[in-house]
Order: sequence, then structure tokens, then C-alpha cells
Amino acid sequence: MDIYFDSEFDAIRTAKGHVQCLISLGMVAAENGELLDSFYSLIRPRHFRRLSWMVKKMTGLSEEAIRQAPSFAEVMNDAEAFIQRHLKQDGKLYSFGPDDRRTIAKHSEYEQRDHSLLFEQAIDLQRHLSSRILWQNQVISPTLSLEDLKNVYGIVGAVEHNAWSDAVDLMRIHEASRHQEYSRECAQVIYERKQARILAGRQRSYENMIRVLHKRYDGYDDTQKQLLFYPDVIVKLSELAEREDALRIQFYPNECLINDLSLNYDQIRAFMKWNMHAEPNVLLTFHYAHECIEVQISLNYRNAIVLADIWNLIP
Repeated sequence: MDIYFDSEFDAIRTAKGHVQCLISLGMVAAENGELLDSFYSLIRPRHFRRLSWMVKKMTGLSEEAIRQAPSFAEVMNDAEAFIQRHLKQDGKLYSFGPDDRRTIAKHSEYEQRDHSLLFEQAIDLQRHLSSRILWQNQVISPTLSLEDLKNVYGIVGAVEHNAWSDAVDLMRIHEASRHQEYSRECAQVIYERKQARILAGRQRSYENMIRVLHKRYDGYDDTQKQLLFYPDVIVKLSELAEREDALRIQFYPNECLINDLSLNYDQIRAFMKWNMHAEPNVLLTFHYAHECIEVQISLNYRNAIVLADIWNLIP
């Protein structure tokens, strides 16, 4: 007989900040996909005052119900008895993700209760189940949500964010993964949704970076200085060359290497110009031996700091 468990938790304010504490725990004992027994209880953490608005919205739990619930120690005693009663020698204890085990351990520490190792033996099914869901021969995500896994296995009903029903869902998903193929169509939908989110996140990050760069460096716009190869400037140029493959110049204390040509710094005239337009960049120009190399460097958080350091080192 196997046991599946889930919990809901919330942050409790303490003198040192916040600690995550359980507010409910649900477990089901099952064999060959048949639910044989179950356990569910709300939990009243020590010094509980109120639920955060997000947890209240997701779980539908009320503060009054939590205040009237048994203590963490009482619930854990009953939960451990349930596990010991049903977990046979060849049975396993399953959870979904690492948060439940971690929160039980932290809550035990907060309540100054001996932490039972029973929950530490739980197998995390989130990564195991997620690793089997592929699109174009690649794992879609190492940590698919319970809702995504229900969808790919055709298990009807929304995820309720209730510790007991989530434990039941986990049991049903695990059983389905043992006996049926997942839906390739649903896997594709999940993959495309996640890719869209990734692209949207990258776009937001890029737009935010551009705003920050304009705020910091618009004062340099359309200005140019001659690069003077002071020792501190050479150090910064060398640092820049390590980060920017497009620079294609190696800087040493007494000379630099351009296109396999070794040159003393007094053989080079170099200029630096800022262009803070739609896509901020810095133009570096190197004149040597009747040759000229122009390198345009698109600004980002890291190279902008180095370039500004170089700029500020030059009179």
C-alpha cells in the first residue's frame, strides 16, 4: 500500500521575520489505484493571526477555521500514526515537490517539536513524472505543475489547492503514468505556453534593461573621447575584451594584439563614442598602420559598467 500526501502552508510572522508553517495536511492510502483510507486536518500554527490574501484566495480557507483547528503537534501525531498503520514494507510515501517535506521540518523546528523522519523518506513525484513528458524529444519542464500533469493524462477537474484533493490527484496521476500514454497534443500546448512565457519574460527583462541603461548613461549620449592607454584603462580594456568576443583585441600591459599584429600603444590612436538611441551602444575605433577597426558594442548591465569606468578614467 502506498501513501500520497500534500499540505497547504502560509507564512507566520515571528520576531525574526517569517516562517512557513502548515495550515492543512492531507493523505491518502491506496493500492493499485484504489483509495483505501484517507486523512485530512486543518492545522493551527503557534502564534497564528491571519492568512495572507493569496493563500486565502487559493485555498478558500478562513482564518476562523484555522484558529479552531488542532495544533501542529496533535495533527502530526495523528498523521504519523496513519503512515505507520498503512505504509507496509514494500509501500512508498509520495509527495509532489520538495516544499512539503521542507516546511514540515521548518514547522517542527518553529514549534520546538521533535522532527519525525517519516516524511523525510517521501519520494518527490514532481520531477519523476515531469521527466517523462516530452515534446520533440525534450523534457518540457523538470517541474510541471499538478494541473499540467492532470491535463496530459486526461484527468478531469481543476486543481483545488486542497491538501486532501491534491493528494488524491497525485495518486491518480501516478497511477495513470503507470498504465497509459500521455496526450501529445496537451504536451504541445504546454510546451508552447511555456515558450511564450519565456519569450515574454526575456522581452520584459530586455525592455527593463534598456530603461535602466538610458537612465544611467543618457548623459553620455553622442559624446566622444580619445582613448588614452593609461595602466588603469588597459586593465579595464582587457576586462572588456574577456567579455566581448566582438572586440577581437588582446590587451597587455605594454602592447596589444590586433589581427595578429603586435603593436605598442603609442602606435595606436583610439576613440570611444556613446550612442544612447533605441538600442544603446558604444563605438570603439582603433587607428593603426594605415588601418582602422570599428567595434560597436551593444550595451548590457555588465559591459556598461566597464565601459563607463573606462570613460571616467579618461580626462
